[in-house]
Amino acid sequence: LKFMMIHVQPTVDIEVKANSRGGIKLQAINCEIRGNSYINQRFSLSLQGELLPDTVAQRTYLKGKADLTVSVELPPIFRLTPKPLLEATGNGLLHSVLVTIKQRLMRQLLADYEAWTRSVNTDQSNPSQAGLRQSQQTSNI
Repeated sequence: LKFMMIHVQPTVDIEVKANSRGGIKLQAINCEIRGNSYINQRFSLSLQGELLPDTVAQRTYLKGKADLTVSVELPPIFRLTPKPLLEATGNGLLHSVLVTIKQRLMRQLLADYEAWTRSVNTDQSNPSQAGLRQSQQTSNI
């Protein structure tokens, strides 16, 4: 991402857990800003979210919300920048980060689900391994 004259690459590790309602909970467990150590040392990110199954016209979708909070202390040079400009740029960056997280998360959830269904289908031909493989796949999601 480019913020004013600074180029950064935010990296977030997200923990995904299944819940008892058939959905998943999301939580950021680690974050890092690559490309600028000054900002990385003064940066924090909090992400909490939940996706729940929603059935529409006999198709099930994941629907939910996420709360993203970012805190950063800007370099001294930006203290002279008008606050409305900083807020507008910051909100644009937050939106961009959230959209990127959403796209990558959905792509990875689909890949993990497809891998899990393949393993379940394979296990049906070998019932003694079915429970073991399902447990291993579930713990990875």
